[in-house]
Amino acid sequence: MNSRHATTLRVSLLGVVAFVLAACTTTRPIPVDPSKPMVRALEIEEPEATPGPTIVAVCYNSMINSDAEIVAEAQWSCPAGRLTERQDDWVWTRCPLLQPERANFVCVPEQRP
Repeated sequence: MNSRHATTLRVSLLGVVAFVLAACTTTRPIPVDPSKPMVRALEIEEPEATPGPTIVAVCYNSMINSDAEIVAEAQWSCPAGRLTERQDDWVWTRCPLLQPERANFVCVPEQRP
């Protein structure tokens, strides 16, 4: 009888852990800080542009999110400009466990006449 209670306790604990993980994550792409090498490269390429381009980054999961969802979330962070995709990265992204990939975009503000 003791092993039955231990098994029930393990299954219950596993269920609680799964619930907490599900509650703490989302399936839509989320904006995050861009990669530091991308920011440094942009500063070197266009050091005195006014208003200058910025880097926008989005965490996503390629098995869950479509390209359109990723671009839409990035566009939300760059409302008055156009996006150019620069690179994706998978290492040290500070993205959630279930969204391990990060897409980095350059947001170039529109030129006003």
